[in-house]
Amino acid sequence: MGERYYRGTIRKHLPVSAQTGTPGIEFEVDINEVKQAGRDWESSVPMTRRVSVWFPANGDHKYALKKLRHAGWRGGGLSEMDLTGNTAELSATDKEYKGRTVENFELALPPRGETPISESAALTIDAILQSAPVDTSPAPEKAAPDTQASVDSPAAAGDAAAINEIADGGEIPF
Repeated sequence: MGERYYRGTIRKHLPVSAQTGTPGIEFEVDINEVKQAGRDWESSVPMTRRVSVWFPANGDHKYALKKLRHAGWRGGGLSEMDLTGNTAELSATDKEYKGRTVENFELALPPRGETPISESAALTIDAILQSAPVDTSPAPEKAAPDTQASVDSPAAAGDAAAINEIADGGEIPF
C-alpha cells in the first residue's frame, strides 16, 4: 500500500520509558483524515493511535525535535509542553509483525518544503558557492521551443486547420 499520512487531534501525551530504558513521549491521537500518495486529504474511519517519539542516550535527537515542532511544540521543557488539542500528522508504513501485515504509525516529519533553511546553513552554502571558480566562457544558447516540429504530420495539420477555423469564428469542437 505504500506510505500513508493521517491527520488527527492529540488527545493526550505523557513521558514514557521503553523496556530498554530509552525515554520518550507517547502521544494518543484521534485520527479523522488520511492522505495517500498523489491524493488530497480525505475523511477516514475515526480511529485512535498511540505513537512515541524516542530520545536515545547519546543519540541524535534532531528528527525527534522536528517531529515535535511539526506537531506544534514551540520549545521549552516537558513541564510546559501541552500539545493536547493540537492537530498532528502521522505517517504509516506497512510492517510485518508475527506473520501479519500491520500499519506502523509515527509522528510525521514536516514536508521538506515547509522547513525553512537556517541562516547559518544559508551562510555556509553561500560560502561554498562563492568559493567555486566562475566560468567566464559564454553560456550555451538555449534552444527555442520547437513550435513547428510536427506541423508536417497529418494529425498536426488537422489540428492547425481546426485552430484556424476556430480563430475565424468557427465553433469549438467540444
